[in-house]
Amino acid sequence: MENDSSVLQIAAEISAGKNFREIDPGLIRHLVKTEMQPNESEKETIKRVRSKLHQISNAYREGASNYQDLITAIRQSDNSLTSLEAAKPLAIELMKSHASTRERIAILDVFYSQIFAALPHIQSVLDLACGLNPLAIPWMKLADHFTYEAYDIYRDIALLLNVFFEKLNIRGKADSMNLLEEFPQSECDLTFLLKTIPCLEQVDKNAGTHILNQIRSPYAVVSFPIFSLSGRQKGMKVNYEKHFLEIYDPQRWELERMLFPNELVFLMRRK
Repeated sequence: MENDSSVLQIAAEISAGKNFREIDPGLIRHLVKTEMQPNESEKETIKRVRSKLHQISNAYREGASNYQDLITAIRQSDNSLTSLEAAKPLAIELMKSHASTRERIAILDVFYSQIFAALPHIQSVLDLACGLNPLAIPWMKLADHFTYEAYDIYRDIALLLNVFFEKLNIRGKADSMNLLEEFPQSECDLTFLLKTIPCLEQVDKNAGTHILNQIRSPYAVVSFPIFSLSGRQKGMKVNYEKHFLEIYDPQRWELERMLFPNELVFLMRRK
């Protein structure tokens, strides 16, 4: 069963499921290859890959089947919505559909104010495994005429973000990407990697180290959740901080630690 045709066949069957059809096909193929076990049935592989996809991605989506409705809502929003400040109410409503951004809504002002107060003028941003974080652009203290590049495993999220960018005349682009096998080659001032490393390390234990080593921007913001989706802490803050300090390169980066109610943040400055 461990041949290319079997991988493609199983991946195609998983991708056809309504809860998985928007996920980047490259990630699904990667998971099939890593999860396949000798002498097991296709059904067993499919079940395990679907479970893994739920753990690392689907669990964070709320009303996943309604993303097309959210895209329609952006397109039909008030045509006078021409400023970032005016877009805040719409952005907040959209953020509620993704668990990772929803839990940040209550602290948007302080979260981005504190981060950007520690940065110079940022002209360009790369947002990795972005979810709906780019909708928080109205709270970010970015330079005039900034550019914003975002990548996520979900194609419908990328489409939603592109519609949002277009609606607000933001010079941005979003696309789907499997960070376990690809990495954007764009130059930027700031890289976001928010609450992503624990998810990817459920697939590849070396994913965090691998991605951190590929960041080329002079500044990066890396964060970790303090609570699980069920609201339990389980020592996450202590464990994630210890883990991050083990995998980042102190020869390349200086760190500034920031702690928020639901999130542990490391601002990285290149030496």
